[in-house]
Amino acid sequence: MIQDKVVTNGVSLEVPAHITVNIAVGLKDLGVKPGDVVGVCGDSRSEYIAVAMGAVCCGATATFFNALFTQEEMIHVLNISRPCIIFCTTSALKAHLSTFEGTESIQHIVQVDGDPTASGVLALSSVETKSDARCYEAEEVRDGKDTAMIFYSSGTTGLPKGVMLSHINILYIFASYQ
Repeated sequence: MIQDKVVTNGVSLEVPAHITVNIAVGLKDLGVKPGDVVGVCGDSRSEYIAVAMGAVCCGATATFFNALFTQEEMIHVLNISRPCIIFCTTSALKAHLSTFEGTESIQHIVQVDGDPTASGVLALSSVETKSDARCYEAEEVRDGKDTAMIFYSSGTTGLPKGVMLSHINILYIFASYQ
């Protein structure tokens, strides 16, 4: 069951279940399936929580890219994770559009803030498919060891390195806050 509220260190962050489910259904409509990777790039935005949760509900892996990565770093992390879709801000799109377009695995680019600023880029609203969250069934996790999220190191000793968190890791993290 998707909950409407995430509480971290006593701070409540509202993440309406219907937005997460609408994004999950929209991702499925775009062809996202278990085992795929959904990328997020840009400054911190509340929409990214719903995107990440929607990806995980589809059985996909959510990964997060630093918009300040150099072109070399961005190409490196894109080659590690091979996302099929990427959600980004206007500023991240401006900095990395040619890299995103040149990445074979990326089939869709979604701009989360404002109207799309480049041809072929989708608006976040076009990815949200109105659905009833009470009727949505998330993809089953095979054994809990499937990768739920990939984060990247800062690359202080070279190129960034991916850190994979399984569904079990995520559950332990949330359980530790209770």
